[in-house]
Amino acid sequence: MKVPNKVTIEIDSREKFPLLFPANIRYFDESGSPKLIRVETIVTHLPTGDYRMKEFPTGCLIERKGATRELATNLLGPDRRRCLSAIRRLCDSCHRPILLCDFSMADLQRDQPNLPAGRLVSAVARLVSEYGLTLLIAGPCKRSTYRKQLGATIVHFMLSEGVSNELRS
Repeated sequence: MKVPNKVTIEIDSREKFPLLFPANIRYFDESGSPKLIRVETIVTHLPTGDYRMKEFPTGCLIERKGATRELATNLLGPDRRRCLSAIRRLCDSCHRPILLCDFSMADLQRDQPNLPAGRLVSAVARLVSEYGLTLLIAGPCKRSTYRKQLGATIVHFMLSEGVSNELRS
């Protein structure tokens, strides 16, 4: 499949602090040839995940966690059952499910109230292993420049997965 000239990133309407996306990215295919791709975004209700590419809806889905407290509540707290159900749906809905941590590795390993260091890392490691998730730890991306760079990186992941899936089909 040819790489499209334009892609649309769907952002879940429940996303509280969404990533930013550049208007264009330069995508390089396997031969190293660049292609300028226009990037548009729409906010919509996604049945699963926080981000997906409209052109390749089953290629790659991104579930973003913005803070370790959110992740701890989801994996070790009262939201565990709901979170695991959502992760199962994410994995069943695409070829490449990605858990995007919008905080640093040090934050993931740090002691938290009522949570000893290492417990959250162990829970994330089990989740990744059991569900076959790809884990991306982006570091803290609160500034708009970093949020846009992370958005561009996510576009590359989604586009590469979508094009690769089309070629395998």
